[in-house]
Amino acid sequence: MGNKRSVSQIIAPGGICLALTVICIWLASFIPAELSMYAISSVLIGIMIIEAGMKGAWLLYVSSLLLCFILVPNKLALLPYAFFFGLYGIIKYYAERINNKPMQYVAKIGIFTAVFAVAYMFFNELFFAVITLPAYSTASIFILAIIIFVIYDYIFSGLLSLYRTRIKREKESGEDPFKLS
Repeated sequence: MGNKRSVSQIIAPGGICLALTVICIWLASFIPAELSMYAISSVLIGIMIIEAGMKGAWLLYVSSLLLCFILVPNKLALLPYAFFFGLYGIIKYYAERINNKPMQYVAKIGIFTAVFAVAYMFFNELFFAVITLPAYSTASIFILAIIIFVIYDYIFSGLLSLYRTRIKREKESGEDPFKLS
């Protein structure tokens, strides 16, 4: 059998990841700690990359969006997953293929900053014209968001490493789809 995996060895983790992703997004639409649910759902994409490669990750992303659209009553709860968290495992995979570690961070932080800027402008127009917030500068908000993102990326890498070594019981090898940072 060699290094080839059977279809069921790829489909089973996909089904589990899909179910857990839908549960996370559904919970994110109801509970106050919604960002943690989105973060967990993004790690599931990373696990799918480890288990089934990029095709499996893309399939999980698209199928989870479709299933969540059907099952989750609060459709706005899909936006963070659709535009960042669901894609972050895939973005991380490609960014960590870059052989220059500082450029990996530039790519990841650049993509995060672009997505955050669009979300900030959208919500600023939609809500902050009516709601008055404490006077924080936009730059300080972005700096704080980038710091939180770097911590999130570090934890994401750690969780994937934990998955590979403790759950999947693999040794660190050159075949790791993520060059963990």
